[in-house]
Amino acid sequence: MQGQTGNISLGRRKLTKAETEQFKQLILDKAEALFATQGYEVVSLRAIAGQVGCSPMTLYRYFDNKQDLFDTIRCLAFERFAAEQEAAAASASDPMEKIRALGIVYSRFADEHPNAFRLMFELQQSADPSPRLQEAGRQSFNAIRRATAEAIEAGVLSGDADSMAHLFWTSLHGVVTLDLAGKLIHGRNKKDLLETMFNQRPSP
Repeated sequence: MQGQTGNISLGRRKLTKAETEQFKQLILDKAEALFATQGYEVVSLRAIAGQVGCSPMTLYRYFDNKQDLFDTIRCLAFERFAAEQEAAAASASDPMEKIRALGIVYSRFADEHPNAFRLMFELQQSADPSPRLQEAGRQSFNAIRRATAEAIEAGVLSGDADSMAHLFWTSLHGVVTLDLAGKLIHGRNKKDLLETMFNQRPSP
């Protein structure tokens, strides 16, 4: 293998396990940025290889094709997102505080990983999602659904758990994505809106 991964000179020697993982992560990072800014259809493996500093054929040692690389990026993003949500839910015992913690993590993830967030939720994607990707997407919603169900069981929310979870998710997602797109321009910023949303409790 020829080329460089950051400051690692590959030459023709066999890579160590650590170098292999570092090189794979470099591919994922460069591809994520390209897909997020240019779109799946526009980006080619040649363009990704050019960013990485290797030949296009080298990428096939790590991924089956462009679709496999794209799905892997999205799966890893959803899985990391789900793990952070699970940790947030576990950090609070009060049902409404748990929902608030989930919202904060949701918003923070978009701020810290904007490219990953766009690829997770972009409307125009490639072919049908793989089973792994579908499962990763379900996991990312489960924490919100469980927290909403707990709040209903505790009597602090009312309604159907699935419907209420979807309402919370879509409201939260709308605020976060509008902020990410720079569209919150009518006198309220993301912080203002999320504080209002999280502080709402049903009247006694």
